[in-house]
Amino acid sequence: MYRHVLQGRLAGISFLPQRGPPGNDAGHRPAQDTEWPLNDNPNITMYPFNPEGPYHCILIAAGTLDTCGGPKTNHLAQVLDTDDTPIPGLYGAGNCIATPTHSYFGGGATIGPALAFGYIAGINAVKESVK
Repeated sequence: MYRHVLQGRLAGISFLPQRGPPGNDAGHRPAQDTEWPLNDNPNITMYPFNPEGPYHCILIAAGTLDTCGGPKTNHLAQVLDTDDTPIPGLYGAGNCIATPTHSYFGGGATIGPALAFGYIAGINAVKESVK
């Protein structure tokens, strides 16, 4: 079933790389399109699909995944007590801590800090003595 659906979708969009971008009446390209690698298609932001594949997919759905609450951490990703003193052996990163950026930038803005502070927490946790 999915193969039939995919073949239909590919057939429906296969002309897009050969057609220029919307509003391309006189060969005009928006400024943001000048940084793409050049190819021999009028629409430089797209390449034709290979009819033989392979294809890979992920499911994308709307959702919310952000927070600005939780325990405070310092620059070493150590969780702080109420006196802003690090709690030995306790680290935090991601959506379970207060935002380390001190502001909220919008949807998806917690992903980068979660990765960075997760890494920082791991680096510092292995430096602690085993109890």
